[in-house]
Amino acid sequence: MNISRYAPLLAFFVLASFGLCFSQPDVGALLRNKSKFPTEFALVSAGSINKVYLVPAKGMVHQVAINEYDSIYFIATTDRSFTTSENVKIGTTLGELRRLLKDVEVVHEAGWAKYVKLPSGWNGAFHYEYALTEDSKVLFFFKRR
Repeated sequence: MNISRYAPLLAFFVLASFGLCFSQPDVGALLRNKSKFPTEFALVSAGSINKVYLVPAKGMVHQVAINEYDSIYFIATTDRSFTTSENVKIGTTLGELRRLLKDVEVVHEAGWAKYVKLPSGWNGAFHYEYALTEDSKVLFFFKRR
């Protein structure tokens, strides 16, 4: 087995786990040095599968999609250590969100996610196929333009 071909990916995840790589990406910012980041494909909205870059920041990995000008238009994370400024994290229930925030409105984007818009600009997303209950849990966070 040739381990040398896995060295860049291993280095990326080691640096990401210690939070040594990059600052928190944000929508509208430019993604610099994009060739340094591993990529994969992800569903970024209903019916839209795009190439995303795996960008480490603050010990977490974010999926980042960019336009033709390298401007970030989508960011998502499933990292359990991520917490929004409202103190919402992966696993927070819809009932907890209702107690924490005023006027919680669930947006249903058919074929992609049900989500709650947070004042911080993040969206807490739930599984799109299941009926929401007070016990439904946030599965991932995203921002998009």
